Amino acid sequence: MVCYVKRLDHSRPFTFTAPSKKVNWKRLRQLDVVAMAAASDAAGAMQLFEDVAHGDVEQGSSYELSEASLLKLLKLAQLQLQYMQYKLEEKVEAEQAVEDNTLAIAAGLASLAPPSLGDIHQGLGALAADMSQLGSSRVGGLIQQPHPAREWMLLIEQVRAEERSAAKSALLQAIQKSKQQVDVKYGTQLQQPASQAET
Repeated sequence: MVCYVKRLDHSRPFTFTAPSKKVNWKRLRQLDVVAMAAASDAAGAMQLFEDVAHGDVEQGSSYELSEASLLKLLKLAQLQLQYMQYKLEEKVEAEQAVEDNTLAIAAGLASLAPPSLGDIHQGLGALAADMSQLGSSRVGGLIQQPHPAREWMLLIEQVRAEERSAAKSALLQAIQKSKQQVDVKYGTQLQQPASQAET
């Protein structure tokens, strides 16, 4: 729901401002506040939000400031306040849920044991082995199998296969480079358990 309201200046502390807008009494008289409340028509109630919040009722004529008009204005203001309270509580509950989830995730991460250098080394080796065989049989099958459609479909499959192969090679090189860096930096520490087992 879009509500066209002049935004307040949030760079300064909140202050009440004197009403300066002329109330659209004609439009107010056309509203059926009772039907609006029965249908929970929040969008309709918020159409005259700026008139209620910033409208200067003292500018109205004696005809406009009739008891019926003022009573309708008051009922409309009540509907707007009820809707604003609902949205405010909804926002507070959403922020609380986000905060609770953040705390739960932080607690879960704190309870996890940090991986050892051996685990990192083993994981990089396994990932490199998997990447060397990723999709090789499937891509080969797609290229060798004749396609019943036009020839350009086969050409598209070949191009896609080449793109996948290039991406696989680049990722494999990155993994191997990372593994080599781990071996160079922590090779002595990783081999220490094996040497102790031999002794």
